[in-house]
Amino acid sequence: MKIITVNAIRRIRIKPIYASQGEQMLVDLAVGSFGHLLRSQAPREYSLNEFADTIATHYDVVADERTQAVVEALRAVQASTEKQAKYVVFIEHGNSKNHNALAAAA
Repeated sequence: MKIITVNAIRRIRIKPIYASQGEQMLVDLAVGSFGHLLRSQAPREYSLNEFADTIATHYDVVADERTQAVVEALRAVQASTEKQAKYVVFIEHGNSKNHNALAAAA
């Protein structure tokens, strides 16, 4: 699931994510601190895992505990967002089926 978009004029946009307020702040700080890595590439959409991989490629996550924590948090938020998005789609799909069955029975 692609969450970050870098447009043609190198502006970064973050799609809604399923995260706590602290995790959301961390994603925002990561974009502020490491967004230059995405802006230096061609405009496209990125997952938080791809962003984490890009950070890990350019920075030493073993020696720098803060950078390691950012990379781990980005991966965790990506996983929780994908899990929640699948759940929401499943529930919405289930509700639409129930709604259609009720409408047909009426």
